[in-house]
Amino acid sequence: MLFVAPIGVCGMEEGGKVLQMVGVAMAARGKCASRVVAGCIILLFLATTAHGDGTGRKPTPAEQEFYRSTQDALAAALPADVPEGWEITDQAESDELEVVGIETGTRPMEVTYYLQWTNVALQEQGEEKAADQISAITGSSPVSDEDVAEYERLAVKVAEAAAAGDIETVRVLRQQMAEQAAVFNKAFGEVDEKIVEINRAITAPDSHVAMYLFANRLSQSLEPGAVRTVVAGYPAFRAKGYYTPSGEWHEETTTVFMGKGWFATPGDAAYQVSVVAKAPHTSLQTVVAVIEADPRRTGSIVEMIDWPALQAALDQN
Repeated sequence: MLFVAPIGVCGMEEGGKVLQMVGVAMAARGKCASRVVAGCIILLFLATTAHGDGTGRKPTPAEQEFYRSTQDALAAALPADVPEGWEITDQAESDELEVVGIETGTRPMEVTYYLQWTNVALQEQGEEKAADQISAITGSSPVSDEDVAEYERLAVKVAEAAAAGDIETVRVLRQQMAEQAAVFNKAFGEVDEKIVEINRAITAPDSHVAMYLFANRLSQSLEPGAVRTVVAGYPAFRAKGYYTPSGEWHEETTTVFMGKGWFATPGDAAYQVSVVAKAPHTSLQTVVAVIEADPRRTGSIVEMIDWPALQAALDQN
């Protein structure tokens, strides 16, 4: 019979640590740590999962036509040719609009298109180096089987004491579990730090390019420290690249704003636009272009984008 520990016994905090421990235990021993752990997993899942029924409606013919024509215009404006040595690794699919939200019609209808390139050979070279180094430090669990087993025994004792109404014993055992979990977390943290260092060392710059076009986007947040500039004659912001928490490199981001009525919020935290009054929601009012690329490559990508075609689409509305 599966034992499900009450959340007040296992605890959300201890439950989270148990989940972390299970990953190591499963890798080291190839099995689930305990029935108590399974119970905590179930309760954590129920506590953190929400669901609801989405609502929508069928699009009107005008909405379908706007979606189709706008997506085609965005796709045509992005580069058709891929630089030598690079491959298209992700691209928006041109599809039919089948459903829209019930609020559609209250604001300009947004359409998105994106294209991503990757220097696959360069990226795979870095990933192979990282995999070898990471395997060397994650080949065995940083927590011993004996420590895992002791944690399991404590969890069972907590459940037994709670069932007997022995609150003081529950308190003492929970403290012991917390102390042991702290030891586990320290061991896991040291491994995580080493993995981040490896990722930072081998991440290849200029190995990934992403281009996004957002039609009728009315507000766009900006990276902290983004600098105002002009791109292809349009107001733009440029933010430097950075390392993600996992140690991977995120390329420089250039955000370009097309359309009328754009204005910056205080501190340049975002750019917003004033919607054209009484314009149909199926009219194109803005285009926001986001380019993620090495700064040495951004200029050539800007030249490859068909800005006049995008402007012509805006001028038709």
